[in-house]
Amino acid sequence: MRARLARVMQLNSYGPSYGPSCRPRQTEKSNSPIPRARDPSQQACDQQLEASKRNNTRARTRGWGGARNRKYRETTALTFRHAEGILQAMAVAELNGTPLNRHWTVNYEWCGINDRDGAAFIGRLLAQASRYARRRGGTFAAVWVREIGATNGGHVHIAFHWPRGWRLGSLTRKWIKGAGGRYRKNASCIVPIGGWIDCAETSRARYRANLEILANYMVKGSAKAAADELGLRMRKPGGRIIGKRCGRTQNLGCGV
Repeated sequence: MRARLARVMQLNSYGPSYGPSCRPRQTEKSNSPIPRARDPSQQACDQQLEASKRNNTRARTRGWGGARNRKYRETTALTFRHAEGILQAMAVAELNGTPLNRHWTVNYEWCGINDRDGAAFIGRLLAQASRYARRRGGTFAAVWVREIGATNGGHVHIAFHWPRGWRLGSLTRKWIKGAGGRYRKNASCIVPIGGWIDCAETSRARYRANLEILANYMVKGSAKAAADELGLRMRKPGGRIIGKRCGRTQNLGCGV
């Protein structure tokens, strides 16, 4: 993998990204009546944050949400922030003890789901998987990216963690139906990451190499500037998507 992509995928790379002048400051108590001089760069950063809060407040008061309403927003590519967040989330999963060990592709358009409803369908799909694992004492974690293909239409790539030793069987078919889709042949495909189900536990080097390949594949629909910055070897248009383009489960803790 290219150096930039490999660096993002390293386990110790996880953490919020801050500009040189925007790192969180630790306030120090002082008994001096004279206020301390403020760093001009930090003052400019604070002003930007305040302006952002005001803009967010205005957007909420409109009711319909404006540009902040993701439900019907159209995008043609992943931004750098989203692509980097996906890569970091995939690395964090292993750090949390929940390595992503399955790659699940769901052709939701074949299941009768309109692209406008794709994100909501994925949310219901993952909610069922998470609930199933939680009720049995396990943990579910996932990252996902939506794309539009010339032959398979709207579909989603999901890299997820499934507890070791658990079988999926017909659960995926049940979840697709439970999320509002009509299951049909070849609408769903799951393959183990690394070649076998417990590769993450039995062959760590092979698993990480295959995880990086999958990570590059999942963010191949990044904008050119993002792809160049991340050093992606694979780049392919992901199509025009309506609504949220990518996401992750909350337990991965990255802002995707």
